[in-house]
Amino acid sequence: MLGTFAGDAGTWFGGTDPSEARAVERPVAALRVILATTGLFAITLDPTQPTIYAAAAYAMLAGYVGVSVAILVAVRARQTGRAFAIATHILDVLVAAALMLFTQGPDSPFFVFLSFPLLVAGYRWGMRETLATAGAAILFLGVQAMLIGSPSGGAPPLVLGDINLNRLIMRGVYLVIAGLLVGYLAENEKQRRRERCWERSAGCSDRRARFWSPRIARVAGSTF
Repeated sequence: MLGTFAGDAGTWFGGTDPSEARAVERPVAALRVILATTGLFAITLDPTQPTIYAAAAYAMLAGYVGVSVAILVAVRARQTGRAFAIATHILDVLVAAALMLFTQGPDSPFFVFLSFPLLVAGYRWGMRETLATAGAAILFLGVQAMLIGSPSGGAPPLVLGDINLNRLIMRGVYLVIAGLLVGYLAENEKQRRRERCWERSAGCSDRRARFWSPRIARVAGSTF
């Protein structure tokens, strides 16, 4: 597992083969539309608490639905690259964190929105990116707890909401466990894919870059 974290920092968030990028991004974009639309439908049927932020949460979800549809159209229309995947990933994390902040904070029923980028990180990349996403999600939970918690001196909290310490701890533990599990499964899938490419001995664009040392890759290049 430690080998997973080795290598140049530039390789982070860049493991998807360009030829497979569209096949990866299409289902992610479709699931994003489903998630955003379901959230908007839920908040329309049952406005969230605290009610003072209900309009902001509704507007945020409506905007997220619009952006999600635009992303889906974009990935169907043209090839997308690494920057696009990173930008949409950051968008998913930030929207989830902001939505939870205005819907009871760490106790928000929209916690599933914070789980979505965690699963997507494993689907797109691997262990490092999944654990980085889990770390960012836990950080946002801590920030929400501080903003909702009453400051010292009896002053009112900066943001209205509820904090259940047991639920906060368990959700943090869930993110750690889910990050490890999803990342582990993602790495195993990548390894099996590389082994299949090796067995076929052709048609794998990253076979030499990922499996062979640069010197052997040069020799192999002259052979194949």
